[in-house]
Amino acid sequence: MKKLAVDRVRALSVDETGGVFLMTANEDHVLQLPGGGVKPGESLEEAVIREVGEETGHSEVEVLAQSLPVTVKRDGRKETSVCFRVRVTGSGEPQLTRQEKARGLRPTRFDDVEAAVQALQQKAEQYGRPAVLRDLALIEAVRGA
Repeated sequence: MKKLAVDRVRALSVDETGGVFLMTANEDHVLQLPGGGVKPGESLEEAVIREVGEETGHSEVEVLAQSLPVTVKRDGRKETSVCFRVRVTGSGEPQLTRQEKARGLRPTRFDDVEAAVQALQQKAEQYGRPAVLRDLALIEAVRGA
């Protein structure tokens, strides 16, 4: 069986009170799990810790679980992502790229996993965007991990 190459990491980021962080932006259709690409030589776990810290501003990121890969078709190509359930603590300012800042990307806290899933489901119904559908599948995958 051919091993899937993982393109991206995402995180179900939960704080000490059960709050969950999703990323929003200036565009109405954007609502996604924190995460991003894996740098050369970086493990998946290292990538998710870096990405969550950069995007949410949390200084401590503890990996709790990892999902199996989920592949979706996005922008005419297949993208394979792995989701981690992480606990975040500490605070700081997000360290966003110039492109992320231009899009108005920012962490948004939801009261719990169910509230975050409900918000993603609403975006999926409104826009049907592959990224939202991917993140719903990833949350379900990591919940079972």
